[in-house]
This record gives sequence, structure tokens and C-alpha cells, in this order.
Amino acid sequence: MVRKGPEQTNPEEVPVEIGIPFLCKSFSCNLAWLPPCENRLYRTKQGYFYVPGMGIGPYEEASRYPRRYVPVLYPSGRIDLLDRDTLEITRGAGALHQPKTLFGTTSEEPRRLLAYRAVLVAGPGEEYAGMVTASLSAQVIPLTLNVFDRHGKKIAEAHTQTALQIRWGSAILVAKYLLESAHPPVFTLASLLSPRDLQPSSSHRAVFLMPNSFVAQQRDREIRFAFQLLAALLFLLPSLLFAGFLSWWAARDAATMGLSRGVRRLWYLVTLAFGVPAYITYRLTRPAVALVPCKNCGQGRRVDQEVCHHCGSEWNRPVLEPPAWRVTSP
Repeated sequence: MVRKGPEQTNPEEVPVEIGIPFLCKSFSCNLAWLPPCENRLYRTKQGYFYVPGMGIGPYEEASRYPRRYVPVLYPSGRIDLLDRDTLEITRGAGALHQPKTLFGTTSEEPRRLLAYRAVLVAGPGEEYAGMVTASLSAQVIPLTLNVFDRHGKKIAEAHTQTALQIRWGSAILVAKYLLESAHPPVFTLASLLSPRDLQPSSSHRAVFLMPNSFVAQQRDREIRFAFQLLAALLFLLPSLLFAGFLSWWAARDAATMGLSRGVRRLWYLVTLAFGVPAYITYRLTRPAVALVPCKNCGQGRRVDQEVCHHCGSEWNRPVLEPPAWRVTSP
């Protein structure tokens, strides 16, 4: 009996998962198959409906999984077939394929997929008849389904529809993009620059990152990083313009309120990076003092300061003298 083979030096040949009896990453991608069968009509209190019956012909007593074989998944998405009895491996029995998204196809690497599943198909006598694989992209919605025969040849393929292919899809995309533009630019850009080894499920649990944003989707495109960054900046441009307007407005108001130049610059940079939350924070923490017209420059000046923060003129406080008359009780 073979207990251990030679150690692998090529990381691409180190298995990611050995499925018994199927490959699975997250149960959010569920996949199963039934042998060819006759639908039988059943009557219930709710009415009539069809349910799968017994298998047809040679599939009458077919098992759902061939117990002799197990799938082996590799980092590239390739799936081999391992014979439990002889420990022989059949290369290229199947593969995880790239889901189609709004910007083309994404990666088929298991670590960059949100979920996947591969199920072996059994024929008569529990013989291996093929494989069915499903890949769910990091954007949750795009999913691809592939069917392979017993020789590893792909015989069927199906993809979910993109947003542009469904009703009101364009309007939904526009609304989604406008909402994303109000997100802090620094967090939107961090969604693109997050480590590639970060599991998609971890990024979905993040509080501030948006793995489904238009900017973050650029990292899944099979193009150079420079082009990914350029496309992301184009999608980020409205968000930067909006944050720039808020930062200019905050700095302008800070100058009106007489804050120092260093404080104004700080609020400008913070608002430019964090957008709406930073601007709201500034409005809640700005000095709540009254402004009166300055006699020298005519602009609003703070009454709690000795000099005008615009022209530097001194504040001439009126002298409150007691009146010469008194009101006395009779």
C-alpha cells in the first residue's frame, strides 16, 4: 500500500482540496444532480404536482456519487480524479471556470472565488460518468455552471444573467453607482488595493470595504494592474469630485469661523479622504459662536476673540456704565 508519495516542490501541484465525495467552498453555492428519471404525479391538499420518481432504464438503481473516485482541486482551478483503489490520478477530469460579470470574466482560481462546488456523476454500476462544477464569483451574483463527460471534455455550460440583461438593470446600476459615489473615497480605493490573498468572504464581512463596488470589481479583471488602477480611478472620479466639493466647503466655513490655517488644512484633507462622514463630523464639532459685522472690514467676526480674524482690528467692547437714575420702591 502506498502511504506517501514524493514531496511536491511546485506550489501549483499542491492540492487545495480533496473532496470526499465532492469539492465545496461555502455552502452558499449548493449543487446536486439526479439521474434521469420519470416525473410522477402526486395529489395533495394543495393540488397536483410532479416529483422525481425512480430512475429510467440503466439508471434505475444508480448511485448519486461514484464511491471509487474522489475529485482533487488545484490552485489553478484544475480538477483531477483520484482512484481510491489504485491511487492513480487522472489529470484534467474537470475544472472551475470563470464566472461572467459586467466587466468580462473573473478568475477561476479557488482562492479568488466566493464559493465553488464540484460533484461527481455516477452512471450504472457506480461507474464514473462525468462531473458538474459551479463557480460563484466574489461579486456574489455571477455564477457559472459546467458539465464534463467521463473523458474531461466540457459538454455544457451556463451563466447567470448580468445586470444589463435583466429588466430595470440599467437603472439599478446607475442608482448603485450614485450610492457608491457617496462612500468615503479612501475606503473605496482600499477595496481595490486590499491584499489579493484576502478571502472574498472576509471582505464581505468587512464594515467599510465594498467588494461589490465598481471600483473593487476592477481587481478581478484579467488585465494588468496598471490598467486595473486606471479603470478604478475613472470610476472613482465622481466620488473624488464630490468629496473635493465637501472639503472646499468645510475649509471655507472653517475660515469664516476663524479657525487657524493648520486646522483648516487638516479638515480639508480629512474631508477629501473620508467624504460625507468627515463633513458631518466637522459640522457637529465646529465652534458654535455668533458672528457680528466688523467695523473695519465689514465681514463677520467672532465675539469671543480680541481681534478680527479677517483684518486683525481690535474689538472695541462697549463700556456698560450704570444709569444715573434709579427706580426705588415707594
